[in-house]
Amino acid sequence: KFWTFRIPQKKESSSSENTPKHAENDDKEAHTQHFEVAECCHPIPGDKVVGYHDPFSDKIIVHKATCDELNRLAAQYGKRIVKEEIQWSRQKAMSYLVTAELRGIDRKGILMDLARIISGDFNINIREINIKSHAGIFEGNLSLYVKDVESLNAVMDKMRQVKGIESIKRTL
Repeated sequence: KFWTFRIPQKKESSSSENTPKHAENDDKEAHTQHFEVAECCHPIPGDKVVGYHDPFSDKIIVHKATCDELNRLAAQYGKRIVKEEIQWSRQKAMSYLVTAELRGIDRKGILMDLARIISGDFNINIREINIKSHAGIFEGNLSLYVKDVESLNAVMDKMRQVKGIESIKRTL
């Protein structure tokens, strides 16, 4: 199964006699729109998302609600922002690549502890680890394949409990 997006149908407040035919067609078309995940912010299932209707591809580009690029597009092309609430709908289980930034006090075995939590406890695939240590402080990036934002938050909460970890935040 994989994740897709959908725009929930609105409940009709007026009788169908008063609804023009083209409005019914527009509503059906909105539910069959093609969606594309934005490359700038990489939303994953569970993130609050907002759409931008791209006139060139006729697709709805889905951004995280907090995306800077979405804010720029909204300022320039406010009418193309999809105001309906876009929701995630599950169709197949798929993993999404996310990157987290780590920082903390370096110690022997900290990388092994992190890998044990990520792969052992949560059964999450690690794509890349890049950590540098200098003067007892380490900084780095960690790329993981997660199913949704809940599993990402759970693994990050567990990693924060590792001795020496000062901060972990999602960057992409």
